Amino acid sequence: MPTSDLARFALDPSISFLNHGSFGACPPAVLDAQQALQRELEREPVRFFVHELGGRIDAAREVLARFVGSAPEHLVFVRNATEGVAAVLASLAPTLEEGDELLTTSHAYGACKNALERRARQTGARVAVADVPFPIADPGHVLEALDAAVTPRTRLALVDHVTSPTGLVLPIEAIVARLEARGGRVLVDGAHGPGMVPLALDALGASYYTGNLHKWCCAPKGAGLLHVRADRAREIHPAITSHGMRRRRARPLLREEIDWAGTDD
Repeated sequence: MPTSDLARFALDPSISFLNHGSFGACPPAVLDAQQALQRELEREPVRFFVHELGGRIDAAREVLARFVGSAPEHLVFVRNATEGVAAVLASLAPTLEEGDELLTTSHAYGACKNALERRARQTGARVAVADVPFPIADPGHVLEALDAAVTPRTRLALVDHVTSPTGLVLPIEAIVARLEARGGRVLVDGAHGPGMVPLALDALGASYYTGNLHKWCCAPKGAGLLHVRADRAREIHPAITSHGMRRRRARPLLREEIDWAGTDD
């Protein structure tokens, strides 16, 4: 990275930082803006949380929606993609039955595989793994592997957009179109998607897409997104049940519940 670009980050100049993909690196200008908001919050916490926070989140959502190709009403903020995956799996768990299948690939991120296995144990479902070869010569091989693993009992496919262990950019448009057409739900683990690859989430058509903003968008830690297709919105609830569940304002319940998940930074 050129010296002029390095100066935009708070990284230790004596370290050659090559792993931005894990946790990102936040520029001082972004940290300054975050700390200004923190100071504003602490001057009058009740006013900030009760009267101002909802409008500020909505304004940020409008900006994010334009960036990821979504209508604002389809987006909520989560702390990270792992939390987005947890919210979807927890919401779907009551509908799962013994013998149902949760599909993923051999390139799945460890936290997501753990979450699938926990829900499978709790519900009697099973985790099915499509064995995607590596290295890969053709994107069609990913589709072939998933096709071979899908069965009539497949209820959800959790598929990476950009794989964490191998760095493959999967043919996510073709995957979503094929699996959703077969009646299953697709949850895209887009942890590395925002800021790394172009996104058009409404056009993609996945039931759910979750991603991080602290990686390639260089946002502060704790900034992520969950996109829920309009016809799925009523079935998704946050991993944390909090005050927003009983709020009765003129806002979609998905946003009320997830926007207000307890006191946080």
